Amino acid sequence: MAKGKCVHCGEETNSVPVNFLGLKELPPAEVCFNPKCVEAESESVRRINDEVWKRTHPLDTPVPPLLADTDLQRLPEPLPTIASTWKPHGKGLVIHGTTRKGKTRTAWYLAKRLYDESPYANRFLFLTMFDLEVRLVGAWGTHSWDKEMTKMVNIPLLFLDDLGKEKMTDRMASVLFALIDQRTQNKRSTIITTNLTGDQLLERFHDKETGNAFVARLKDDNLFERAGVKN
Repeated sequence: MAKGKCVHCGEETNSVPVNFLGLKELPPAEVCFNPKCVEAESESVRRINDEVWKRTHPLDTPVPPLLADTDLQRLPEPLPTIASTWKPHGKGLVIHGTTRKGKTRTAWYLAKRLYDESPYANRFLFLTMFDLEVRLVGAWGTHSWDKEMTKMVNIPLLFLDDLGKEKMTDRMASVLFALIDQRTQNKRSTIITTNLTGDQLLERFHDKETGNAFVARLKDDNLFERAGVKN
Protein backbone atom coordinates (compact mmCIF):
# COMPACT_ATOMS: atom_id res chain seq x y z
CA MET A 1 0.00 0.00 0.00
CA ALA A 2 1.37 3.38 -0.99
CA LYS A 3 2.15 5.71 1.83
CA GLY A 4 0.52 9.11 1.94
CA LYS A 5 0.53 12.05 4.30
CA CYS A 6 -2.19 13.03 6.75
CA VAL A 7 -3.88 16.19 5.56
CA HIS A 8 -3.87 17.57 9.12
CA CYS A 9 -0.51 16.71 10.69
CA GLY A 10 1.60 15.74 7.66
CA GLU A 11 2.68 12.41 9.16
CA GLU A 12 2.95 9.39 6.90
CA THR A 13 -0.09 7.19 6.83
CA ASN A 14 -1.16 3.97 5.15
CA SER A 15 -4.83 4.97 5.31
CA VAL A 16 -6.90 4.87 2.14
CA PRO A 17 -8.13 8.28 0.91
CA VAL A 18 -11.80 8.56 1.75
CA ASN A 19 -14.55 10.92 0.67
CA PHE A 20 -16.80 10.59 3.69
CA LEU A 21 -19.85 12.16 2.04
CA GLY A 22 -19.37 11.21 -1.59
CA LEU A 23 -19.64 14.88 -2.55
CA LYS A 24 -17.75 16.52 -5.38
CA GLU A 25 -17.16 19.50 -3.06
CA LEU A 26 -15.12 17.24 -0.77
CA PRO A 27 -11.98 15.66 -2.30
CA PRO A 28 -10.74 12.34 -0.89
CA ALA A 29 -8.59 12.96 2.18
CA GLU A 30 -5.96 10.88 3.94
CA VAL A 31 -6.17 11.06 7.71
CA CYS A 32 -3.98 9.32 10.26
CA PHE A 33 -5.34 7.72 13.41
CA ASN A 34 -4.29 10.54 15.72
CA PRO A 35 -7.50 11.48 17.62
CA LYS A 36 -6.89 15.19 17.02
CA CYS A 37 -6.64 14.62 13.26
CA VAL A 38 -9.74 12.45 13.21
CA GLU A 39 -11.61 15.14 15.13
CA ALA A 40 -10.34 17.85 12.76
CA GLU A 41 -11.46 15.87 9.72
CA SER A 42 -14.87 15.21 11.28
CA GLU A 43 -15.30 18.94 11.84
CA SER A 44 -14.24 19.66 8.27
CA VAL A 45 -16.78 17.15 6.96
CA ARG A 46 -19.48 18.65 9.19
CA ARG A 47 -18.84 22.15 7.88
CA ILE A 48 -18.97 21.04 4.27
CA ASN A 49 -22.10 18.97 4.91
CA ASP A 50 -23.74 22.02 6.48
CA GLU A 51 -22.87 24.23 3.51
CA VAL A 52 -24.18 21.69 1.01
CA TRP A 53 -27.36 21.24 3.06
CA LYS A 54 -27.93 24.97 3.27
CA ARG A 55 -27.57 25.39 -0.50
CA THR A 56 -29.83 22.48 -1.41
CA HIS A 57 -32.56 22.79 1.26
CA PRO A 58 -34.13 26.26 1.48
CA LEU A 59 -35.93 27.00 4.73
CA ASP A 60 -39.61 26.07 4.89
CA THR A 61 -40.22 29.17 6.99
CA PRO A 62 -37.72 31.97 6.31
CA VAL A 63 -37.37 34.77 8.85
CA PRO A 64 -40.10 37.41 8.33
CA PRO A 65 -38.55 40.66 7.01
CA LEU A 66 -39.97 42.64 9.94
CA LEU A 67 -38.07 40.42 12.40
CA ALA A 68 -34.86 39.93 10.42
CA ASP A 69 -32.95 42.81 12.03
CA THR A 70 -33.76 42.31 15.71
CA ASP A 71 -31.68 44.45 18.07
CA LEU A 72 -31.18 42.38 21.22
CA GLN A 73 -30.28 45.45 23.26
CA ARG A 74 -33.85 46.67 22.92
CA LEU A 75 -35.34 43.51 24.44
CA PRO A 76 -35.95 43.08 28.18
CA GLU A 77 -34.02 40.47 30.11
CA PRO A 78 -33.81 37.52 30.02
CA LEU A 79 -34.63 37.59 26.29
CA PRO A 80 -31.23 38.86 25.02
CA THR A 81 -29.42 36.19 27.03
CA ILE A 82 -31.70 33.44 25.76
CA ALA A 83 -31.45 34.62 22.15
CA SER A 84 -27.65 34.70 22.18
CA THR A 85 -26.74 31.72 24.37
CA TRP A 86 -29.50 29.09 24.63
CA LYS A 87 -28.63 25.67 23.21
CA PRO A 88 -30.88 22.65 22.63
CA HIS A 89 -29.60 19.94 24.98
CA GLY A 90 -32.51 17.52 24.80
CA LYS A 91 -34.85 19.95 26.55
CA GLY A 92 -37.42 22.38 25.23
CA LEU A 93 -37.88 26.04 26.10
CA VAL A 94 -41.00 27.98 27.12
CA ILE A 95 -40.82 31.78 26.83
CA HIS A 96 -43.79 33.31 28.59
CA GLY A 97 -44.96 36.81 29.47
CA THR A 98 -47.31 39.58 28.45
CA THR A 99 -47.72 40.69 24.85
CA ARG A 100 -45.37 43.05 22.96
CA LYS A 101 -42.27 42.12 24.95
CA GLY A 102 -40.28 40.54 22.12
CA LYS A 103 -40.96 36.82 22.66
CA THR A 104 -41.50 36.13 18.95
CA ARG A 105 -38.46 38.21 17.99
CA THR A 106 -36.40 36.21 20.46
CA ALA A 107 -37.65 32.91 19.07
CA TRP A 108 -36.82 33.91 15.49
CA TYR A 109 -33.38 35.23 16.47
CA LEU A 110 -32.72 31.97 18.27
CA ALA A 111 -33.89 29.88 15.30
CA LYS A 112 -31.64 31.79 12.88
CA ARG A 113 -28.61 31.71 15.20
CA LEU A 114 -28.84 27.98 15.77
CA TYR A 115 -29.44 27.30 12.08
CA ASP A 116 -26.46 29.41 11.05
CA GLU A 117 -24.27 27.57 13.57
CA SER A 118 -25.23 24.15 12.19
CA PRO A 119 -27.85 24.10 9.41
CA TYR A 120 -28.25 20.32 9.31
CA ALA A 121 -28.24 19.53 13.03
CA ASN A 122 -30.49 22.51 13.81
CA ARG A 123 -33.06 22.13 11.03
CA PHE A 124 -36.22 23.81 12.25
CA LEU A 125 -39.88 24.42 11.58
CA PHE A 126 -41.35 27.69 12.86
CA LEU A 127 -45.14 27.69 13.18
CA THR A 128 -47.53 30.27 14.55
CA MET A 129 -50.60 28.63 16.01
CA PHE A 130 -52.50 29.86 12.95
CA ASP A 131 -49.95 28.08 10.73
CA LEU A 132 -50.41 24.92 12.76
CA GLU A 133 -54.21 25.10 12.39
CA VAL A 134 -53.90 25.60 8.63
CA ARG A 135 -51.59 22.60 8.29
CA LEU A 136 -53.88 20.39 10.32
CA VAL A 137 -57.10 21.48 8.60
CA GLY A 138 -55.53 21.18 5.15
CA ALA A 139 -54.12 17.71 5.79
CA TRP A 140 -56.98 16.21 7.82
CA GLY A 141 -58.59 13.24 6.10
CA THR A 142 -55.92 13.11 3.37
CA HIS A 143 -52.84 10.99 2.78
CA SER A 144 -50.66 13.95 3.79
CA TRP A 145 -51.86 13.92 7.43
CA ASP A 146 -49.31 11.34 8.58
CA LYS A 147 -46.59 13.10 6.61
CA GLU A 148 -47.31 16.45 8.29
CA MET A 149 -47.40 14.91 11.76
CA THR A 150 -44.23 12.91 11.15
CA LYS A 151 -42.39 16.03 10.02
CA MET A 152 -43.49 18.02 13.08
CA VAL A 153 -42.54 15.19 15.42
CA ASN A 154 -39.14 14.48 13.87
CA ILE A 155 -37.75 17.91 12.94
CA PRO A 156 -34.81 18.65 15.30
CA LEU A 157 -36.25 22.03 16.39
CA LEU A 158 -39.94 22.90 16.41
CA PHE A 159 -41.01 26.46 17.24
CA LEU A 160 -44.64 27.02 18.30
CA ASP A 161 -45.34 30.74 18.47
CA ASP A 162 -48.21 32.24 20.52
CA LEU A 163 -49.50 29.06 22.14
CA GLY A 164 -52.98 29.89 23.36
CA LYS A 165 -54.07 31.76 20.23
CA GLU A 166 -55.31 28.60 18.51
CA LYS A 167 -58.92 27.44 18.44
CA MET A 168 -58.77 24.68 21.03
CA THR A 169 -60.87 21.94 19.48
CA ASP A 170 -60.61 18.37 20.70
CA ARG A 171 -58.52 17.59 17.63
CA MET A 172 -56.13 20.48 18.29
CA ALA A 173 -55.79 19.41 21.93
CA SER A 174 -54.94 15.86 20.87
CA VAL A 175 -52.41 17.05 18.30
CA LEU A 176 -50.67 19.43 20.74
CA PHE A 177 -50.40 16.73 23.37
CA ALA A 178 -49.14 14.15 20.85
CA LEU A 179 -46.52 16.57 19.49
CA ILE A 180 -45.14 17.49 22.90
CA ASP A 181 -45.34 13.92 24.20
CA GLN A 182 -43.52 12.39 21.21
CA ARG A 183 -40.90 15.13 21.01
CA THR A 184 -40.06 15.04 24.72
CA GLN A 185 -39.80 11.25 24.66
CA ASN A 186 -37.24 11.51 21.87
CA LYS A 187 -35.44 14.53 23.42
CA ARG A 188 -36.20 16.82 20.50
CA SER A 189 -36.38 20.46 21.52
CA THR A 190 -39.64 22.38 21.19
CA ILE A 191 -39.48 26.15 21.70
CA ILE A 192 -42.80 27.69 22.72
CA THR A 193 -43.85 31.31 23.20
CA THR A 194 -47.05 32.13 25.04
CA ASN A 195 -48.81 34.96 26.83
CA LEU A 196 -50.58 32.53 29.15
CA THR A 197 -49.74 30.93 32.47
CA GLY A 198 -50.07 27.19 33.02
CA ASP A 199 -53.48 27.63 34.69
CA GLN A 200 -54.70 29.78 31.81
CA LEU A 201 -53.55 27.19 29.28
CA LEU A 202 -55.29 24.45 31.23
CA GLU A 203 -58.58 26.38 31.14
CA ARG A 204 -58.55 26.23 27.34
CA PHE A 205 -58.69 22.42 27.26
CA HIS A 206 -62.14 20.85 27.21
CA ASP A 207 -60.65 17.52 28.28
CA LYS A 208 -58.94 18.37 31.57
CA GLU A 209 -57.06 15.07 31.67
CA THR A 210 -55.34 15.91 28.39
CA GLY A 211 -54.86 19.51 29.53
CA ASN A 212 -53.26 18.49 32.81
CA ALA A 213 -50.91 16.08 31.04
CA PHE A 214 -49.94 18.75 28.50
CA VAL A 215 -49.29 21.51 31.04
CA ALA A 216 -47.44 19.10 33.36
CA ARG A 217 -44.93 18.42 30.61
CA LEU A 218 -44.31 22.14 30.09
CA LYS A 219 -43.69 22.52 33.83
CA ASP A 220 -41.39 19.50 34.12
CA ASP A 221 -37.81 20.71 34.72
CA ASN A 222 -36.47 17.58 33.06
CA LEU A 223 -38.31 18.37 29.83
CA PHE A 224 -38.46 22.16 29.53
CA GLU A 225 -36.57 25.22 30.59
CA ARG A 226 -38.75 28.26 31.25
CA ALA A 227 -38.03 31.96 30.90
CA GLY A 228 -40.48 34.58 32.10
CA VAL A 229 -40.54 38.13 30.77
CA LYS A 230 -41.36 40.66 33.47
CA ASN A 231 -44.24 43.06 32.92
